[in-house]
Amino acid sequence: MKRKPRGFELSQKPASVKILQWTYLAAFLSIVATATIIHNTERPFLDILRIPTFFRLAEPYVGFSYKASLTIYHFTFAYFLLLILVDAVCLFWYSNKFLKQLSLLSSYIGFFLIGFILLYFLYSSFLIGFADRQAAVSALIFFLLSLTFFVLDLITFFVEEEGIYHSR
Repeated sequence: MKRKPRGFELSQKPASVKILQWTYLAAFLSIVATATIIHNTERPFLDILRIPTFFRLAEPYVGFSYKASLTIYHFTFAYFLLLILVDAVCLFWYSNKFLKQLSLLSSYIGFFLIGFILLYFLYSSFLIGFADRQAAVSALIFFLLSLTFFVLDLITFFVEEEGIYHSR
């Protein structure tokens, strides 16, 4: 009798997990590709997606210094990428109970992290208003991206919670 390799038991995973694992992988690759493109092209190409440009434009409105905002952003972005990568890995090896719990924990922490990011961009949108068009559009784009990842993280949390505590 031939043994199946551990980890990729796709037939035993719920459909929600299969969808989430590929969504997280696509999100991670999209973020890395976008960051690579932005960092390797000259300005003003995709200036609307450049966080440092947004921080510089938003500084007079939101009251946070450019340097402080950029420092917080770098730590937050690094954790955010780690969160996405952890969830993607845990969802691919869904049969491992430790990884399910790790994904649940990272989603729980991510809920607060992404929630604060969401509030920051909402706050920025209200303060900037129509005073600076590029900053306002950037804030709206970053708010919508944050909202998307917030909802994705919330869905992941409930899927993981269901898989850990309500499975046979």
